[in-house]
Amino acid sequence: MHSITVHRLRHSHGSILLFKKASIHYVSERLGQSDIETSLKVYAHVLKELRIEDEQLSMKTFEQMIV
Repeated sequence: MHSITVHRLRHSHGSILLFKKASIHYVSERLGQSDIETSLKVYAHVLKELRIEDEQLSMKTFEQMIV
């Protein structure tokens, strides 16, 4: 079983904000990270999932336009 640490809570906080569509810039600033590159690396797995959702949204939008 994983223990709950401040680091895990902080990471979860950032991940949840991203899943709720907060920008990576906002999350980076809120967590006090020194630069956006750090945030992009730390949250790459979340951003990849969000990118897939964006692709699906894009496809659905254009499919609805054709019909």
